Amino acid sequence: IIKRIQKKLGIKIDGYYGPTMLETLSTTLDIDLCDQKDNVIPIGPNALTKLGLFDTTIPKENTKEYVNYILASTLVGECNRCDEDELFAIYSTIKHRSKGSMVDAVLKAKQYSTWNRYNNSDDKKLFLQLRIADQKRKGFDEMLSLVKGFKDKSPLKYNHYVNPTIVDLETSNRSIAKSYRENKESSKQIGKHLFWWDKKHK
Repeated sequence: IIKRIQKKLGIKIDGYYGPTMLETLSTTLDIDLCDQKDNVIPIGPNALTKLGLFDTTIPKENTKEYVNYILASTLVGECNRCDEDELFAIYSTIKHRSKGSMVDAVLKAKQYSTWNRYNNSDDKKLFLQLRIADQKRKGFDEMLSLVKGFKDKSPLKYNHYVNPTIVDLETSNRSIAKSYRENKESSKQIGKHLFWWDKKHK
């Protein structure tokens, strides 16, 4: 969050809330530091809205629209430049991994790397709002429309996928590489990813 604020304010990014950031915030937000406890300006929704970094309202949890938001955010994070076929294949892996809740499937630790920072964040609600606000500049709304359309289609039979340029599938000891080697004959490349079905996946 701090790095995004610094970028917005034109401060050399260092990730620390130091004197320069404090002074710039006080000027930008028209806040008198003498009125602030311990000379600190709280970074909450009001301040972020004024900075133009908090322009997204997340639907209530446990609603269809909330599920759509999480899935669209997942696809933007995983492959926002993929074509529709590749995106639907990724969506299919989520559908097959879910035990009823597709949100739980993507937010489960070590399943979809795009959510790693979210899972490690202290304020998940704020992190999600900032994440999607940022993704709206990367095609989030278009992805949201795609996700709604995907729900009417039968998912492809894939529950694993990987970018083969990132993982050495032939020699790596990572579980994803082992799964690929065991199911190599049924794998299919769609776009830049390899997809396959692993019946051992639980």
